[in-house]
Amino acid sequence: MLLKTDFEGEGGPDDSRVFNGGCQPDNPGGDCTKGWQFVKAGAEAEFDHAYYMEMRDRSGFDLDGQGQIDRDPIGWQPGFYLGYTDEAHGYGNAGTDDPPAQSPLDSKPEPGSTTPDLNDAAFTAGADRRLFTDFGRGHTDNYEDPANSSVDPRYADVANPWRFQYDCLSFKVLSLKGATTGPSRSDGDLSGSVKFTIGKGCGKFNYGYGVPATPKNTRPTARIKASATTVTAGTRVTFSGATSTDKETPRKLDHVWSWDNGLPAKDAVGEQASHVFDNPGTFEVRLRVSDPQGRFHIATYTITVTGE
Repeated sequence: MLLKTDFEGEGGPDDSRVFNGGCQPDNPGGDCTKGWQFVKAGAEAEFDHAYYMEMRDRSGFDLDGQGQIDRDPIGWQPGFYLGYTDEAHGYGNAGTDDPPAQSPLDSKPEPGSTTPDLNDAAFTAGADRRLFTDFGRGHTDNYEDPANSSVDPRYADVANPWRFQYDCLSFKVLSLKGATTGPSRSDGDLSGSVKFTIGKGCGKFNYGYGVPATPKNTRPTARIKASATTVTAGTRVTFSGATSTDKETPRKLDHVWSWDNGLPAKDAVGEQASHVFDNPGTFEVRLRVSDPQGRFHIATYTITVTGE
C-alpha cells in the first residue's frame, strides 16, 4: 500500500505523497498522470460555461508552423474568434459525446457535420461572416446535439442541431485591420472594431477587479411545533424547530430552547427538545434560532399545565 487516506485531515493538494497531475520534472519519458482535482464537496461546482473572444491572428509560429506540423498546412483565416466552453459536459473537442465540450463557433457553420471546415470559423468584416447572435432563433453551429430535437428551420434537414439560444450575446464585426496572415514574428497586427449587445441571458461573472460586494444576510425565521398545547402536570411535551427557515444557510442553524422555569435561558439545544412541566400554570416556551453570522429570531409557544 502506497497511500491510505480519507482526504479529510490529510492528503490535500500540498501533501508531498500525492502528485497532483501533469508530468513529473525528474521522470523523463512522458511520465504523466491525469491528476487529482480537490473540490469542496459542499460547494457549488465551478464549471465554466461561457463564451471566450479574442482577435486571433496568424503570426510567428502560427503563421506556417516552422516546418513542425505533421498535418495539413495551417489554413486558419485571421479574424475575431468566438470560442465556447461547457466544462460540465467535459473537456476538449474529442473524447466527449457530441456536441464538443470546447469548440470555436463557426462564422460559416455546417450544421450536422462532424468534420467541418474550421479555417473560416473566425468572424470578419465580410458581409457573410460578420454577425453572431444567440437571440431569437439564435445560432446553429457544426456538429449535432442529441439532447436537442428543436429543428432550426434554416437547416431543416438536421434533426438534432446544436443551437445557441441563450439570449446572451450578439455582435457585429464593423472593421478589421491587419487581417492578412503574418507578420512572420509575433506579435500579430490584427485589430478591429466590434459592436456587442449583451442580453439578460448572460450570467454575472467576477473578473477579479475590486472587492466583490458582500451578499446580504437575512435573519432566520424561528418556528415551533409541539406535541400538545394543554397538558396535566408531570407530562412530557416534545418540541420541534425543524420548520425554522433561513434563506442563506437553512441547514446551519443553532436552536436554543427556554422553558420559562426561572432558570437560565439556555435550557436545551438542538432542533428537537422535550421537557416535563411539573407544576400547573402557563408557560411561554422560547426558541432562539441563530445563523452562522449571528443573526437570530425568537419564536414563542404557550403551554398550559393543569393540576392532576
